[in-house]
Amino acid sequence: MRLTLVYLGVAIVIVGALLATHHYSTTSKTQAAPPIRISATPSPLPCASSTDDGGSAMLSLPDVWPGYVSGGKQPHRYLVAPASCGQRYQTLTGEHVTVPLCDLDFPWTSGASLQPLLSVMGATDLQVMTLILGENSERVTESVLGFPAFSLAHTILDNAAACGGHETGSTWTVPSATGDILIAPIAQTSTVVAVQFDTTKISPTRQAQILARAVALSSKPA
Repeated sequence: MRLTLVYLGVAIVIVGALLATHHYSTTSKTQAAPPIRISATPSPLPCASSTDDGGSAMLSLPDVWPGYVSGGKQPHRYLVAPASCGQRYQTLTGEHVTVPLCDLDFPWTSGASLQPLLSVMGATDLQVMTLILGENSERVTESVLGFPAFSLAHTILDNAAACGGHETGSTWTVPSATGDILIAPIAQTSTVVAVQFDTTKISPTRQAQILARAVALSSKPA
């Protein structure tokens, strides 16, 4: 009987040692697992220079709201570098900047990818003029996108189609969360004019007139 108890005690000790070894081995494997490595994203390349000058041949407050009492404007201009800059950005960051982000305003991108996107599309110039009526939230934003050759303008029109736009004659209409975007390509100046109506009470007929005015201004020789 005493011998049996001794054997039983030895067995318990061995089993306990095995369990402890197994626990240590599992813990060791967990601790030894290699860490997850996240490669750093390079800083965006400066593919354009920008100024606060939106250009003179653009819509003004009286063009949109005749007889307005008060209002303001926010001009901006981007001079875009050659397409190679956008391609380098795309290679370094892995971002497919040619895909339009249709939830955003024209040209359907913003932030760090704005300049590379324009570069990849072949654009050389983007002029923006935002007009604000009084203290209300009504805004009209005109964008004039310039290309070295009109044959490259299809890139932005392809994005317009991808964002649900439809073509009527020579004008595109693209819906957005805050208001329609009207777009007109101008062959003689190799530009594309876009006018976005944000939370405005302007009728579709009047919107078409404002777009025609923007086209007339952009069609004038520099």
